[in-house]
Amino acid sequence: MRELETQITPLDENVRRLLSSLPADHSWYRGLINESDIQHFMHIYHPSWARLSGGSGRVMDSARTIAFLEEIHGQDQAQIEKIHKLARNFSFVSGSPLIACANDLQQGPFLLLDGNHRASALLLRRLWHAEAPQHKLTIFVAVSASQPIWQWNP
Repeated sequence: MRELETQITPLDENVRRLLSSLPADHSWYRGLINESDIQHFMHIYHPSWARLSGGSGRVMDSARTIAFLEEIHGQDQAQIEKIHKLARNFSFVSGSPLIACANDLQQGPFLLLDGNHRASALLLRRLWHAEAPQHKLTIFVAVSASQPIWQWNP
């Protein structure tokens, strides 16, 4: 993570509610990342993200799948349309931060708990417009080494 700041507390109530199932020994950090860093992030487990990512769970794989779809239909149609809409309306970048968890703050891997659609839209936009300027994004990361992140499923 770049430009890591000190540990932060408290988080707003919506974030606190979303993350109530985190391990008791977790610590919160806030940082700034480049858009391109998102390509290394994983989606929180959900069947639709598994389908869109081809089973890998990687945000980049979902963005690639969506970028190369010739037509949108089926059970993931609403989700894909939402990502397309976000990718076309870039103003959301300055909005809510991404929220992730990790077992190691420097090494990751990083699992997105909130912001999966926004992260997919950012990467989709980069696939459409590779020359677009990079932006910094705020991210909150919960870190705990006591429980594998794959078990953190609020």
